[in-house]
Amino acid sequence: MSDWEQLARRLHRGGKWGYYWLSRPGGSASVWWPVDRRPPPPKGVDNAFFGVHPTTQIPPTNSRGQRRAPAHVRSQIPYVAAINCFFAEYDAKHFSGDKARALAHVLSLADLPSAIVDSGGGYHCYWLFDRPFLLRTEQDRARARRLQFDWIVYVGSDPDAKDLTRVLRLPGTRNTKPCYAPDYPIVSFVRADFNCVYTLEALEAQLPARPVQHHLPIFYPPGSDDAAAVYWLHRALDRVAPGTRHGRNGTGFWLACRLRDAGVSRPEADHTLRQYAALVPPSDHPYLESEALHSLASAYSRPSRSLPLFSEAPNHTATPRQERSTQAALLSALRRHDAIPPAEAHALLEAANTLDKPDLLDLLKTLLLSPETSQSHP
Repeated sequence: MSDWEQLARRLHRGGKWGYYWLSRPGGSASVWWPVDRRPPPPKGVDNAFFGVHPTTQIPPTNSRGQRRAPAHVRSQIPYVAAINCFFAEYDAKHFSGDKARALAHVLSLADLPSAIVDSGGGYHCYWLFDRPFLLRTEQDRARARRLQFDWIVYVGSDPDAKDLTRVLRLPGTRNTKPCYAPDYPIVSFVRADFNCVYTLEALEAQLPARPVQHHLPIFYPPGSDDAAAVYWLHRALDRVAPGTRHGRNGTGFWLACRLRDAGVSRPEADHTLRQYAALVPPSDHPYLESEALHSLASAYSRPSRSLPLFSEAPNHTATPRQERSTQAALLSALRRHDAIPPAEAHALLEAANTLDKPDLLDLLKTLLLSPETSQSHP
């Protein structure tokens, strides 16, 4: 059994489907296959990739929610079935163009990758688990995403290569980026030790502890937590609980807007709105899944916006009373003696910016953020 076959078998445990993603001059295409009947890598196709994590099914729509044939859809987060590794990507360009330095960095890590693949322009690394971590719940999914993100920081790899739907170059194919012409490199294994496996818990223990999050009572910073969809779903269901005044349809649109503004991807939002439709309390007339998806399409057709701190409805303008409450929340945060997580610090800055108070904004930058972070904030 080849190194690629062994790697693929390990990576796709706990799922039903895997796929190749083929990038061609005339366009790209996906080739889906059941994990127990994986076809050999396509011959004569360069710039071929594969989905790192297996899925529960072939997604029925593309990332924009449009129904498409399997050849025109890729993996999406709601359909990821399990993770069997942490992965990382090291491009030579992040090491002053020196591939040898990139590899030296990888080999200096305390936990050596089970497999290292030379991608042509750098290295793809896989830390294999002893058993699959199955994503049965939204909490499992959020944990997997959070740990993968934290692992990228811990091992010092490309911060843009971290999502659970990642595709990486397929060993045995060529990397035909123009910069490598005419001698295009073949993607190949540098290391493959399939007896080198880790428990998820052991690798998790290597990660620095995350600071305790102290979110303000009724604010959720956009993109600050991988569980944003879960949070806003629960908020929406609270709004339509028996005895409340909000309608199911209006709240469906409210939820869709919140997901959009929090940076939740369209596929995740689709999954969340379907959950919402299934969980809303019954009434004298049904609330259909199609109504929820119509709200989603309407919300995602509009540009996202920053979330005002105390806004409870889309396109809501803060009242003077809410502005005073916002200022009180900001002052309360400043009086805290414990460190404020970066996500909340940025959220407070956004609130100060919304209030159009430049002096307060400058003070917050000084008190809440490190010099590096402060410079990166617009």
